Amino acid sequence: MSEQKEGSSFQSENIPKITLEKYMERIKKFAIINENYYFITALIYLERIVAKNQSNIQLTPFTVHRLLFVAVLTAIKFSNDNNYQNVYYAKVGGIKLQDLNKMEVEFLDLIEYNLLVSEEEYNQEQNKLNLFSENL
Repeated sequence: MSEQKEGSSFQSENIPKITLEKYMERIKKFAIINENYYFITALIYLERIVAKNQSNIQLTPFTVHRLLFVAVLTAIKFSNDNNYQNVYYAKVGGIKLQDLNKMEVEFLDLIEYNLLVSEEEYNQEQNKLNLFSENL
């Protein structure tokens, strides 16, 4: 089954054909991200949303690309004063501009605008990822 009917603005109508790894490479290339900081921060944001477990948001093949994209985009925008406009980011993510705008608002509501990541929290997440990659 490759279609899903209802849900949040994070749900794609179809499962994206691009792998998550290739999608992340695309984001890194076209959003001009030279470091993993934004991806690690995005993972922290997603963990915060999942930890609250008060939303019906789930990581599925229909949602994972969009959730990751909006999490990375939020990290970029929160950390930088100079950003591209959403019309550019929508093209990078392969998402309609209207959908991206809705997803940003929904994401910020889900995370309750809690965007600040402490150095300790960041280092813990980075260590978890390092341990995970060592065990692959």
